[in-house]
Amino acid sequence: PFSKKNATILFNSKTGILGANGRFLVGGGQLRFAIAGSDQNNDHNYFFGNAGDTLRYRDKTGDFRLSESISWQKKTGHVATSFGATMTDYRFGRNFDYHMLFYSMNEPINVPNEETAKSTVSPWILQPWLRLGIDFGEEKWHFDVGIHGQYFSKNRGFLLDPRLDLTYRRSQRSQYSLAIALISQAPPLETLLGPPFIENICPDCDLKSIRSLHVGLRKQWQPSQSFALVSEFFGQYIFFAPQSPALSPFFKWNYFDFP
Repeated sequence: PFSKKNATILFNSKTGILGANGRFLVGGGQLRFAIAGSDQNNDHNYFFGNAGDTLRYRDKTGDFRLSESISWQKKTGHVATSFGATMTDYRFGRNFDYHMLFYSMNEPINVPNEETAKSTVSPWILQPWLRLGIDFGEEKWHFDVGIHGQYFSKNRGFLLDPRLDLTYRRSQRSQYSLAIALISQAPPLETLLGPPFIENICPDCDLKSIRSLHVGLRKQWQPSQSFALVSEFFGQYIFFAPQSPALSPFFKWNYFDFP
């Protein structure tokens, strides 16, 4: 439970994940595949107490995802090539119960005001990618350059994100890496559904993806084959963050504003 001002939140969550993967040698390279499914159920109970009345509502959400991916990679001399794609199907549903109780002399009056709304959204995301890696400087240096795409079915937008990675192998046990990448993230599914108390609408289905710049510096020390220590510094700059035009408290950066 979590409390702030005159609000109390009770939160329960259950998650299940099941997956499989494999790899084969094809055309002098390695073909990999993976499939995974996850199911998450969240139960939020909100209580707001004011002078003379109490507002209670329950927001139950179910988030099911099925992800399939396939990739191929091959290394010839100092050059490594890999490409692949990931397809993810979503089904997100919400049951919202609204309940108002009025109090008189600290005793509830049996005149409840109740509303129930149900809504679902079922988008999918396709993410193809291509990467080229080169060893140079007597294989002490390794440079990766890649491009990552994302197509989101709801806003019908296709984005391309370049990614760079430079690694210096100081020794067989120690290496340093610097990575720079643009990252695109689809809008949260709860935001797409709009206000939870209105049934079967999707006012933000054309909402654009969130875009950010990521920079990371990593050091890895591996004293043995079975043990490694990794330290990393990471920074993120969000340069495009569309806001919901719907009149809803479920925004991206301010998920819930307590009264």
